[in-house]
Amino acid sequence: MDVFLLEGGFTDFCQLIDAPVVATGTASVRVTEAYGADDGSGATTINFTVNGVLDLTSGGRARVLGTAHIVIRPDGSLVRLSETIRLTPLET
Repeated sequence: MDVFLLEGGFTDFCQLIDAPVVATGTASVRVTEAYGADDGSGATTINFTVNGVLDLTSGGRARVLGTAHIVIRPDGSLVRLSETIRLTPLET
């Protein structure tokens, strides 16, 4: 997994082309999804969790914890309700 530094929000994969990589390594990913939201809209909700220890490109290591909660509406449009990625440096 690579972690990129992005200024502002993420809206397009093309933003990653020139973005600096700040950490790299292996992490575990857990995905859960539910078809048909509780509100009766027929939307699909997806939750992502990323957890692991990565190597920082500036030296040292950091624990990564990332979460995302998105909704895909029946028309295919995407709603990002929350996204968080945290890198916590580990003491050596």
